[in-house]
Amino acid sequence: MDVIKTEAEDTLTRDSTVEEEEEKSLSEEGNLLDLRVSGIKTECDPTFEGTPVPYFYPIIKCEVEERSCDVDTIKVEPKQELTANKDEVMSERLIKVGKIQTCRYSLKEKLRFLERIQNGEDAACVAREIGVTASAISKWKKHQTRIAKLCSSTKDNKRQNLASPRVFKWDAELFTWFKQERDQGTPLSGPMIQEKAIDLNRLNGGDPGFVASIGWLSRWKRKFGIHQLVMSGDKLSCDRNAAEHYKSAFPNLVQTLDISAEQIYNCVETGLNYKILPSKTLAHKDETEASGCERNKHRVTLLACCNATATNKLPLMVIGKARNVNVQDLPVFYRSQPKAWMNSRLFSEWFHEQFVPSVLSFSAKRGLSPKALLLFDIGPSHSSESELVYGDIRVAFLPANVTGLIQPLDQGVLKDLKCKYRKKLTRHLMGNENNVSVLDKLKTVTLKDVILWIAESWEDVESDLITKSWRNILVNVESKNSKQTGPVANPESISHSVGLQALETALKYVQGQSNVTEDDVRVFKRWRDHAADSLRLST
Repeated sequence: MDVIKTEAEDTLTRDSTVEEEEEKSLSEEGNLLDLRVSGIKTECDPTFEGTPVPYFYPIIKCEVEERSCDVDTIKVEPKQELTANKDEVMSERLIKVGKIQTCRYSLKEKLRFLERIQNGEDAACVAREIGVTASAISKWKKHQTRIAKLCSSTKDNKRQNLASPRVFKWDAELFTWFKQERDQGTPLSGPMIQEKAIDLNRLNGGDPGFVASIGWLSRWKRKFGIHQLVMSGDKLSCDRNAAEHYKSAFPNLVQTLDISAEQIYNCVETGLNYKILPSKTLAHKDETEASGCERNKHRVTLLACCNATATNKLPLMVIGKARNVNVQDLPVFYRSQPKAWMNSRLFSEWFHEQFVPSVLSFSAKRGLSPKALLLFDIGPSHSSESELVYGDIRVAFLPANVTGLIQPLDQGVLKDLKCKYRKKLTRHLMGNENNVSVLDKLKTVTLKDVILWIAESWEDVESDLITKSWRNILVNVESKNSKQTGPVANPESISHSVGLQALETALKYVQGQSNVTEDDVRVFKRWRDHAADSLRLST
């Protein structure tokens, strides 16, 4: 009997040891994923009565919420059933919950949690409830005195760290320096701002622990509205004094030549990488880097020319590498060059074969004398003034380093031209009926397609934009054929009754059109009502 009892005791002890090891293993997993359901009492609850339930037993919250649970205790299911489903349940928990992230609390919230522990609550239960580790609670206890002191001395309810902030007191001085450098066109980056801040802090005897971190830089930029831009243009490298001198002398030149604004032209050349794609891209969150292909370097040179009133826009000159091109069918003045660059020979050819005939034809149509002045910048690809003369049609070079300030077509016209071309190219690439990739479709774009698109884009450039681009140079020059500004004089007075009848007839006509808009109808109704009110008041 004693022997049997001893074997039973050994078996019981062995089972108890295995159970403790399994519970310990589950406890380690439970420390990673705590799925306790609030409102159900466990062994950590002082008022718990009944069989202790270790916190690591899987209790899925959604299942509890679907049925009412008013019980105060939970009975343990047989151990073998739990063991059989342990792997399946833990797998489900890992999928549903994922990795737990540490919660962040302010100092005042930390102090309230510590007070709960001092009042008798279990520290482990509080840690699991608020989503932090036991070591975090121990760290808070260690610094409880400092936490309480900081909470009583500060008004910042969101402060989370015990470390004293590194104070930088020269934000305004740094911003003043920033504006001075940007006014001179200096490109400034984040690391440069950080180094300047550290230097200012050192020179003024500031906090020796200040390091100008990324977080500080982000706050400083947000405080002063600093944002990032891509540098473009050459205005800051221009000679402003020379530009002002030319602007003041230009009206005298126009008066000496006795020409109007319609007889003043400007031409400017620019390069166009007609197959190039954006250098930046949108990416999916799973992409760690933006891999791309070699940038396309297909290029042509464009020469745009028009007069100051935008009434004579010459066809674009396009210089490409292709030789065997049927220029008769193209809406541009095309010439070939091995590197697709402008040179003095091509410029002289354009002047005599394109510019001069266009000016003579336009002058004859407008009843103007065959005079013209062509402005362009100095460059090695342009011929000399003595070679570019035909009767009273002459050229004049702009001073060096002033094109970004006063050359008309550089004031947004060429940018608008290229934007319109990019839009046409993008529309072609995105209009994919045969499910061809964008890169494959880009390979099918021909030089003829490019020429047609750029010619259409030049036609689409608004005349108002061109005339506004001349304001920097035609300050005191007026067109001889321009209409007199001011109120337009009525040649004869029309009575309110006649005007009312005419507007009512016009309104009926407009409303019967298929392409009429609400704004069109609203305008006619407004004038009709105005005529009716005026007629009523006059009678």
